[in-house]
Amino acid sequence: MKERPFGLSDKRLPTPLYQVEGLKEQTTYVWRVMATCEYNESKRASQKRFTTVSTGIDRIGISGVTAFVKNRMPNILNPEGGLIRKVSIYNESGVLVAAYDLETTDNVFVRLNVSGPVIIRVQGSNTARTLHVVVK
Repeated sequence: MKERPFGLSDKRLPTPLYQVEGLKEQTTYVWRVMATCEYNESKRASQKRFTTVSTGIDRIGISGVTAFVKNRMPNILNPEGGLIRKVSIYNESGVLVAAYDLETTDNVFVRLNVSGPVIIRVQGSNTARTLHVVVK
């Protein structure tokens, strides 16, 4: 883990709560506060630190994704819980017949109005997987 500077100096907060956004995974942050008003100013509080955790979402691949068809419905199984961002389905001639933009770690089920062999392209964060199934 690496320490990185992040400052909110001279930030006037209307409430005693402040939510910081855009923090990076597995990064240590140091913070301290100081109170001011029109009459006085406090000393800075002692430094505190925290380390963000890894969500793991982008690190789980989609290599274990498989598919089967039941009742004209491709079932895309995602046993590892990798992030699926897009599913594209092509007929045997390579023509796109369906596309779904997703952000899911669940299994995916879609109904198709085609029959015969289809190619299912599952795209994750950094990888893609191509599956071949037959829709009857």
